[in-house]
Parts: sequence; C-alpha cells; structure tokens
Amino acid sequence: MKKTYILLAILCVALFANTAVAELKVLDTAQDFEKLVKESKVPVIVKFSAYW
Repeated sequence: MKKTYILLAILCVALFANTAVAELKVLDTAQDFEKLVKESKVPVIVKFSAYW
C-alpha cells in the first residue's frame, strides 16, 4: 500500500506583535489539511509537496 505524505509549511503572521512564526506540519490526509486551514486564526501561506 502506498502512503502519501503531504508536507505543509504554514507561515503565521502575528500583526499585533509584528513578528512571524513558521510551523512545519506533516499531514497524512487531505482532511487534516482542510481542518488545519479552516481552524487557522491568522493569514496562512501554504507550500506543499506529495510523493508516494
């Protein structure tokens, strides 16, 4: 069985503090990706790659 890895780098910009925080997530499913973006409370920049 092939397993797909989705690498997601999220850059969160905290405007009130004028700082940037980067967070790297490894997600197993597209549903994890959708949930993460939906629950985000700050602007999101997404870079992803997939391989199997």
